[in-house]
Amino acid sequence: PPPAVVDWIRANAVPIRTAEAGHGFDDLEPLRETIGDARVVALGEATHGTREFFQLKHRMLEFLVARMGFDGFAIEANMPEAFDVNDYVLTGRGDPEKALAGLYFWTWDTQEVLDLIRWMRRWNNDPAHRTKVKFYGIDMQYPTRAAGNALEFLRRLDPAAADSADRTLRPLADPYRTRRGFGAQGSGLPTAAAADSALRWLAARLERPAGRDRMHASDREFVRARQDVRVVQQWLDLTSASGPAARDRAMAENVQWILDTGEPGSKLVVWAHNGHVSMAEPGAGAAGMGHALHAALGPDLVVFGFAFDRGDFQAVDAAPGGARGLAPFHVGPARSGSLDDAMSRGGNPIAALDLRRLPGSGEAADWFSRPQWTRSIGAVYADTFAERYYARLVPTESFDALLFVDSTSAARANARGARVSTGPKAAPGNLDFERGALGQPPPDWTGPMRLAADNYRAETRRDDARSGSLCGTLRRIGSRSYGETYGALEQVLDAAPYRGKRVRLSALVRVEPGSPRDEAFLQLRASSPPGKPGFSAGMEETPIRARGWRRYVVEGDIPPEAGTIAFGLAFVGKGAAWIDDVTLESGALENP
Repeated sequence: PPPAVVDWIRANAVPIRTAEAGHGFDDLEPLRETIGDARVVALGEATHGTREFFQLKHRMLEFLVARMGFDGFAIEANMPEAFDVNDYVLTGRGDPEKALAGLYFWTWDTQEVLDLIRWMRRWNNDPAHRTKVKFYGIDMQYPTRAAGNALEFLRRLDPAAADSADRTLRPLADPYRTRRGFGAQGSGLPTAAAADSALRWLAARLERPAGRDRMHASDREFVRARQDVRVVQQWLDLTSASGPAARDRAMAENVQWILDTGEPGSKLVVWAHNGHVSMAEPGAGAAGMGHALHAALGPDLVVFGFAFDRGDFQAVDAAPGGARGLAPFHVGPARSGSLDDAMSRGGNPIAALDLRRLPGSGEAADWFSRPQWTRSIGAVYADTFAERYYARLVPTESFDALLFVDSTSAARANARGARVSTGPKAAPGNLDFERGALGQPPPDWTGPMRLAADNYRAETRRDDARSGSLCGTLRRIGSRSYGETYGALEQVLDAAPYRGKRVRLSALVRVEPGSPRDEAFLQLRASSPPGKPGFSAGMEETPIRARGWRRYVVEGDIPPEAGTIAFGLAFVGKGAAWIDDVTLESGALENP
């Protein structure tokens, strides 16, 4: 970068002593002028896996709450499920680690974000703090909790109307069915048109509650129920023709909803990627949420972009032939002449820079007002394509200010204690479940992992109806659901022996329901490389509800490019599902 640019950065950057919270606020006090009377402060990030970014956001939140009267925190995560975290930070009820995992985003399931949540609880638990800090989500990528909430609320008001709405909308509250998405053959979901029509009817039904309804619910409950319907509508837009732009539009709407329904004068900190908070027109380096918020809020919004020069972060490995699992990455110094490089040359290990203090003219003003390269890494990364993870943006159009960390380390994932898959096997095993200890996971089978392990457990059990033989079970554990998940008991095989063949999965299954909506699904699926068709058959249209043992069959053609095939049982509900006598056949099959 030109020397005049580096000189201006050196003269105007605010050195920050540390990214770690709990070290006072004296070094952050100069940011008061940057933030001013803003009602919303948006904090970006150049990766979704950097420890110092997360810590610095935590420290900024503490400063904004303790010194500038902010009382809300909103993160790029599913809105309905985030109220579980809010319940913890306000009351202390629940498990904060499980509630964080229940947001579905591995990106936030880290020690750094958990530390932030626990600080919010400590702040709220202090009687000296009369203003309490609330936790929100602004995303809408999963419809299940929202759809279930809205339908249950309607059932309180009008059971007959709820029965009618259930026929169309209940599948949207099913985490097993919704994983397939609209348009997938045999998904068990309504058509997008039918879902849209039912959601519009439900929204209208909740818009102007009749007098009788007001006896059953408060105005606040109606507000939440209408927002649940809106989240499902937003998800429908995302998964239909509207595409990814619908997500940023929805997140901006949800930020506005938080402001509109909060206490008068409430102020909000928003956490999302640089691309989401950028105020620039949607395009390269900007996704649209920040642009929409800037149009709506004007000077009431202040946006901090984040940048770094070099260091470590975590992301999903997206390299061709890679494991595609979560992995640590290291990058060297940023591209010469980039925004990141210019900030590094400013000489501060950690710093803030108010771009609105630029002079009206001159070399520095000109440089920051022209497109510059900056690193932009989301949830995935590939070392082999490192140069693709830069965005070209105009700094002054994108951000009001920058927060910079010269050298970074990877965020630290929370240890969930769930079973870890050991990779595909060469051949199936223990299909009769006769090997295994009672009450323990069946050998050769993989049970619920990560978030699902908080809600379901796989066990080897004895069942009298099977003449004393051992069986596999999936049962619900715990009385509180964190996230909306389903339990799975499966085996994953190398697909090589099955490629290009027809495969038939057969098993005896029964259900012990804990609620009227408990369902099990025999499932068979095959994974394929990106761009190649996969295969999935899971009985979404004919779920298993029978209490007695019955044999069920699913089958399909395994693609020639398949990498793995997976088979087993899935269960959604509050009771348990049992499985035994599994067979997996391939080749020229007769009709069952």
